[in-house]
Amino acid sequence: HDEVMSCIASAVERHASLMEVSDIALCLRAFRRVALRFDGAVRAGAEAAVVPLRRAWLMRRRAEGVRAADVAAIVECAAFFNIQTDLTRVALDYLTDRVDEVSEQSAIHTVYAMCLTGGVAT
Repeated sequence: HDEVMSCIASAVERHASLMEVSDIALCLRAFRRVALRFDGAVRAGAEAAVVPLRRAWLMRRRAEGVRAADVAAIVECAAFFNIQTDLTRVALDYLTDRVDEVSEQSAIHTVYAMCLTGGVAT
């Protein structure tokens, strides 16, 4: 399965900006689940998620097609692999506004990421 994950990581790294946040989250969850570190893919996926989340947070609207669980999964994966991106602060701000949509599992992932990164919402 390492070869398959490596191909997926290459695709995410090259095409993250064209992918939906939910698809990025699915890929990063898979990397985390099998503990395979693909820094470039995780960084590209996290950076691609920043734009729609920041826009939604600034407009105080829900990002189209983005679930709180997806945001939490991306943040948790980046924190687990110690990938530093702008996503943590943006994601925490976004999730703070969507607190009613955050499931127990997503909350655990988010708090775990906050502990690893020292992140706080503004």
